[in-house]
Amino acid sequence: MLAECIRSDQLSARQVQEELEADPKFKEWYFKRFLKNFQSTR
Repeated sequence: MLAECIRSDQLSARQVQEELEADPKFKEWYFKRFLKNFQSTR
């Protein structure tokens, strides 16, 4: 699962950014699941 790869640092920061930008629904799910207190400046 992509989230597991992100959480275990198997992807570079650039790869994570690319994945999140490519799939907005995954990004929303990931942020809600793992970054509950994160506030985007975008």
